[in-house]
Amino acid sequence: LPIYEVVYTVNHGGGDVDALWWDLDDATTATLRDGTDVTTVLAIAGTNAQRFAILQGSSDPSSIAAVALSATPTTQTYAAGGAVEFALVLANGDALAQRTDGSAIVVFDGVAGTFQAIAGTGLAVAGPGVDAGDFVYAQTTSAQQDLAMWDASAAAPVMLSTTAGDDVWQATTNGKVYFTRNDVLGHAQLHVHAVASGVDRKSTRLNSSH
Repeated sequence: LPIYEVVYTVNHGGGDVDALWWDLDDATTATLRDGTDVTTVLAIAGTNAQRFAILQGSSDPSSIAAVALSATPTTQTYAAGGAVEFALVLANGDALAQRTDGSAIVVFDGVAGTFQAIAGTGLAVAGPGVDAGDFVYAQTTSAQQDLAMWDASAAAPVMLSTTAGDDVWQATTNGKVYFTRNDVLGHAQLHVHAVASGVDRKSTRLNSSH
């Protein structure tokens, strides 16, 4: 069923912006965040059973919050220990953020309503993975950019490529992850990783010299 809800901000002036919620079905309203700084609404996560506003206050860029959209909102806050930025919301309602220094990816579980973090080096969310809750991310290994996929069902990463060279995610579809890597001449070549079989296939060169 469609859900008729609005999350909006109110600017009180002087750098004071709050976030509020309005349920159009029954006219229920609630304040999601009332601070003395600027509240930014980053995304809406969760499922039809319970949705969450992903918020961040300008006075604390190292934290990110998930606030339940209800008449009595509850807030889950994740303190990342360093500047954190929003990345994307997956199709299953999970929300992803990342430390700007690449040291962690933060995952908000849209069903459980909880945060968890994946630690590493050079981490950056790339795009969705093959199944619900999966996502592809980049990581730095020996000064090169490799790709991995977080497997939500196993709560563990699956390496997609560790071959020499920097890998760049392009798309995920039909159980396969598509990414590019430059060859020795600097030409981008398309690679396809079938996650279930763990097999890579290389396609034709995407550009050529003249």
